[in-house]
Amino acid sequence: MFQTSHQPPQRRAVAATEFAVVLPLIVMLVLGAVEAARAVIVSHALQEAANAGCRVYSVEGTTQANASAIINTAMSNAGLTNHTIVFNPSSKAAVDVPLEPITVTVTIPYSQVAWLPPNFLSGATLQGRCVMPADIDRSDGGDTNGYFDSDDDQENDGNLRHENRDSSGGGDDDD
Repeated sequence: MFQTSHQPPQRRAVAATEFAVVLPLIVMLVLGAVEAARAVIVSHALQEAANAGCRVYSVEGTTQANASAIINTAMSNAGLTNHTIVFNPSSKAAVDVPLEPITVTVTIPYSQVAWLPPNFLSGATLQGRCVMPADIDRSDGGDTNGYFDSDDDQENDGNLRHENRDSSGGGDDDD
């Protein structure tokens, strides 16, 4: 009898061609993931630096120089340079209301931190921003802002009574 051999045709050339077509897409995806991860890492460092600077800047008796020093230290520890710091309000003297929002923003161009050529995210700017209430005490006895004074607990019993004062400075005690 006659035996026929049924061997599958050789497809090595087809597999190599498919691999050559798919490989650039896989490489682009991997490199894109690496760059996206770098952006997330840097954004996290910026956010942490902004948080640290905002905590310092929001406390009474501190200056922008104190906050900038903390931010610069955090950025240096993360290996980042050429960042920009913006304070809002731009001067601590402008903070005149307790609990007024203080904003600290730290930015850096992505081209300064990219691991690969900056074509992927060229022109992008990464930023970290923190907003906290100002921890100041501007009560000078007049309490014109509607906040309670430290003398509201006159009996030192731990119970604060908010005083409603009119513009003449007289007050009603809300017992």
